[in-house]
Amino acid sequence: MAGAAWRVRPYRAGDEAALVALWNAALPVDPIDEPTLAARVLVDPNFLPSGLLVAEALGPARATGVDAGSLLGFVLALSRRVPLAPGEGLEADTGWLTAFGVRPEVRRAGLGTALLEAACGELATRGCRRVEVSPYAPGYFWPGVDRAAYPEALALLAARGFATLYEAVAMERSLFGYCPPDDALAGRAALEREGVRFCPLQPSTVLPLLEWSGRVFHADWARAVREAVARRLPWGRTLLALAPDGAILGFAQYGAYDYSADRFGPFGVDPAARRRGIGRVLLHACLQAMQRDGLRCAWFLWTGERSPAGALYQGAGFRVARRFVLLKRDLAAAAPAASGAP
Repeated sequence: MAGAAWRVRPYRAGDEAALVALWNAALPVDPIDEPTLAARVLVDPNFLPSGLLVAEALGPARATGVDAGSLLGFVLALSRRVPLAPGEGLEADTGWLTAFGVRPEVRRAGLGTALLEAACGELATRGCRRVEVSPYAPGYFWPGVDRAAYPEALALLAARGFATLYEAVAMERSLFGYCPPDDALAGRAALEREGVRFCPLQPSTVLPLLEWSGRVFHADWARAVREAVARRLPWGRTLLALAPDGAILGFAQYGAYDYSADRFGPFGVDPAARRRGIGRVLLHACLQAMQRDGLRCAWFLWTGERSPAGALYQGAGFRVARRFVLLKRDLAAAAPAASGAP
């Protein structure tokens, strides 16, 4: 953007409309609106204005139509100020970059590099020793960078010293004409003969599910259950598998995240109870319930494509919808020299 000066500064009240317009121009596959910005970013207890950095034009550039005061790029950096759940730590060594972008017409002028380095510097001042893109719970927008949608972002991160942690996929399947396969129904009948019960969540199983999900899986799953109950998610959208003695063997939810009824998850089976077909029964029971609710598709945000869970989903008719790359960088290491990166 030759001919226009710019500066990096923190977010301030009043930036919302311009920031949303910038976001939607830079990240067209993942548009948001102002209420989403407020709900997912501004009221996050870990949010600080110093972590939402914007590149602001200081002068006009006729070649690109940039006016003084325009927002040209942004990055959102977060670190924990409050624990994810009671008893959890602050993960003080880790910070997250959950979203960033630069307007297409002003890329390759150093804005992306300046924003990323400013964000990493901000996290370092908070005591973070590493930064990840971007599996931050509870407020991540996606688990990493979409390889197909944002190749320039991946190139920039690699140039700035970010290394791949692993890759994940989002999956979806249509519920038009869905019918549970006969072997899933037979598997359920066999498990029920063994005394396993499949039933919706009820008040008496709320506390056991909170304890079990946080202990066996992750505090974020317990948070998802807690928030779903608090906002009165219909009981039938949380399905449990119970042992004869009432112990929880597994569970599956839908509609628990972001008020999206067709979003599946969380979903898991206790490791000690796996290889019995419990997960497959829960998955198909949920798909049946979603279809009865009038939903026309089921989707979830991430899993490993070649993991056991990925194989289970693909066997149930899910297909890969998006591919994400999760990355990290050691903040103690020297940053690479700037080169003409976007």
